[in-house]
Amino acid sequence: MLTNLLGITDPAEMAGVELALLSQLYDAVIESVRVDQRISVTDLLKWHRRWLGNLYNWAGQCSE
Repeated sequence: MLTNLLGITDPAEMAGVELALLSQLYDAVIESVRVDQRISVTDLLKWHRRWLGNLYNWAGQCSE
């Protein structure tokens, strides 16, 4: 279990939280992305941050 900002220790609970947040992100992104839009790494990092940023400090960061 990854250390998270909410202190959740139950994997099933965390899976539910992550899934709910992913559903919210999906709804927001599907309305804002154009069919012909190129998706960049920057876009993906922003979406990752929006999805998991309230759970993990590292969300949306790129490590090389």
